[in-house]
Amino acid sequence: MTEESIQRDFLNSLDHLSGLGTLFENLPNLSFFIKDEVGRFILGNQSCARICGRREAKDIIGLTDYDFFPKYIAERFRQDDLEVMRTRERIIHRIEPIAGEDGTLRWYATNKVPLYTTGGKVIGVAGITQILNRDPVPAPDYMEFAQVVEHIHRNFSKPIAIEHLSQMASLSVSQFERRFKRIFQETPMQFILKVRVNESCKLLVQTQNAVSWVAQASGFCDQSYFSKQFVKRMGITPREYRQRFFQGQSASAAEAPAAQMN
Repeated sequence: MTEESIQRDFLNSLDHLSGLGTLFENLPNLSFFIKDEVGRFILGNQSCARICGRREAKDIIGLTDYDFFPKYIAERFRQDDLEVMRTRERIIHRIEPIAGEDGTLRWYATNKVPLYTTGGKVIGVAGITQILNRDPVPAPDYMEFAQVVEHIHRNFSKPIAIEHLSQMASLSVSQFERRFKRIFQETPMQFILKVRVNESCKLLVQTQNAVSWVAQASGFCDQSYFSKQFVKRMGITPREYRQRFFQGQSASAAEAPAAQMN
């Protein structure tokens, strides 16, 4: 009997998977979840429920990120899920400093894997998100880039030179780019563009200002380049994004566009 058949027979014999949620229940600052292919929560632990604003894990079952988070945030989560399912590639310990509504940065580590049927069809994702710290000070492994990340989040609307960022980290440009990519799994410029596109999503759904204004306020000096980067990451144009989300229309997870994250 092969290793694959041993694993398959064991999993097929399980009555249910609800015990997985309790397995992660007592680990500090760790959220565990399973979602189906249209983004509905199938399983989650208590920490995941609390992040979603619910008291019990059972309260999130059958709902999606769009039911709990602002649309520009839910969309970003959905893009990750779709990319994992489309490429069948895992996200392994991706470090993400995410700014809250008050501008304070929190540091997260994200892991996501595709889930398959016995026939090999992708039917969802499983993930773990760990809060690395509850203070704005990053964990020691990421301390060397704390000032850089803070600078990007506070100055995304202005020109940001990689040379300046490398000087802040006391590294050469080549050293800075290699070490930054190793930790954040994307280049400094990709990280800057992600921050800018994320900010533009917020402005598109929270203001009625022209797309050209949104582009400039998000740090893009050229509207054409802004639209190109937005489509690359979000799968639709800025105007389409606003039409879908601005008037409170709840786009279903199944309709959320696929995205090229890098």
